[in-house]
Amino acid sequence: MGRRRSKRKVIKKRRPVLSTIFSCPFCNSEQSVHVKLDMDRELGSVACRTCGEQYQTKINYLSLPVDVYHSWIDAAVEENKAVEKTGDDGPLEYPDEYGDDDAAASDDGDGR
Repeated sequence: MGRRRSKRKVIKKRRPVLSTIFSCPFCNSEQSVHVKLDMDRELGSVACRTCGEQYQTKINYLSLPVDVYHSWIDAAVEENKAVEKTGDDGPLEYPDEYGDDDAAASDDGDGR
């Protein structure tokens, strides 16, 4: 008769934890962007504490915080490409109908 075999120790592998705090691409501040996942509403939100930039996108049960952050980066890149393509620098500024039009009224071309 022999001795009983001892049981092997179970070695548990630690899963790497993905971060929910990132760097802001707009203000370049480190560790200022927080990602929140609301699985009930299927909504992922990203917000920078420093500059106040925000982004929201639809998520599914497979989505992780890093996915929401990178979709924000992709949306910003696409928006920048669209601005460069159209040459649009932002919202149009129309002259104020009731504001200071004295400069335009005084320059009527008679040289005074």
